[in-house]
Amino acid sequence: MEFRKCSLVGAVMAAALVGCGSDEGGDEAYADFCEAELEVEAAVASEDPEAVAPAFENLIAAAPDAAAEVVEQTVTEARKFLESGGEPTPEFNAAYSEMMETVKDECGFNAIDAEAEDFEFSGIDDEVDAGPTVITFENNGAEYHELALARINDDVDLSAEELLALPQEEAEGMVTFLNGAFAAPGETGYTAVDLEEGRYLAACFVPVGTTPEAVEADPEFEGGEPHFMQGMFTEFTVG
Repeated sequence: MEFRKCSLVGAVMAAALVGCGSDEGGDEAYADFCEAELEVEAAVASEDPEAVAPAFENLIAAAPDAAAEVVEQTVTEARKFLESGGEPTPEFNAAYSEMMETVKDECGFNAIDAEAEDFEFSGIDDEVDAGPTVITFENNGAEYHELALARINDDVDLSAEELLALPQEEAEGMVTFLNGAFAAPGETGYTAVDLEEGRYLAACFVPVGTTPEAVEADPEFEGGEPHFMQGMFTEFTVG
């Protein structure tokens, strides 16, 4: 399977958007904002420009006064790198992190607090509750890492290890890629996903040796084999 670098979002997510601002912990004043944030994540993941623009506008319109400034800054910075085809800027990363902390505090979503080392994940339970979820991804390693998330299709009984051993095209036909999080060494990434019941695979496709120093020295740096081949993957169940 191919390397999918994720920051604001990862690959395709088309799950139904439910549970925002429910009686289970969300602030009713933030209900529309919480749903709009999930819609933005899904729209950007779809890579459909016609979906992204209205999703951004809805997010700005739904932001409560207390979050309006950081939401508008996040959208402004996101538009810059999405339209240019460039990388997320430090300004975007800072604003997006602040916005996602608001989502964590106000939306009542489930939470996964994942950590990365060179080369393993921790903090992801074997069983996770279904529903809207904020993933916080802390990189404690020396290399860049991502948490690329995919739902294993219901008719597939192969394990995560077996799927990752397959040719890319064959494996991608057996999973549905969702959002993901990406983080530089010493930094924290985020994403929000609406998890439905089933089996899931989390993996890091970043090439071995991808450090800030290596990338700075060679912008065309390709590195070695993907981190998942060093064991940086995990499987869990959502129920």
